[in-house]
Amino acid sequence: MLMVNQLNGFGVGGDDWHTVFSATLSGDVNNVGYTSREVIPNAQLTDPTGTLWRFTFRSGDANGVTIDKAYVGSRAAAGDAYDVDSFTQILFGAAAYFSVAPATDKLSDEVAFTLTAGRDLVISFYSSSGRSSSQTISSVTDYYKLGDDAATANTSGYTGNNNYFQGVRLIETK
Repeated sequence: MLMVNQLNGFGVGGDDWHTVFSATLSGDVNNVGYTSREVIPNAQLTDPTGTLWRFTFRSGDANGVTIDKAYVGSRAAAGDAYDVDSFTQILFGAAAYFSVAPATDKLSDEVAFTLTAGRDLVISFYSSSGRSSSQTISSVTDYYKLGDDAATANTSGYTGNNNYFQGVRLIETK
């Protein structure tokens, strides 16, 4: 029986995800046609040393959302505050995109990713329709730019919203 429980995520070697970052998102943010880059300072992350990550995105309270693509990366040592050395794509049921109804969470697939020690976490996503939800959080910055620039590691032209976070409700690792 112990072996079956382990395979189902119970007991030793099971589902040992831990929360790295969470936000209580609400409302509706119009990000249609924009790339958003959420930059979370390393000091805001709880034990970000895992090699597998997953991300829970959240739609707006009154509107669903379509996220066409999403990526995660370690902030670059030089360049703009939203630049990364390289991105790792975040998938949802093996697809690059997802659409969900209003006030709905969408959990990503497991992502093989290692945050560079001491670096900030950058999540980049492009939304073609709908709205995501947001929260005011000290020290976190949302950068946005018109158009699909989600996969570009070293870029420019973003506008920043200090102490503002959107789209991702929960980040976990193991």
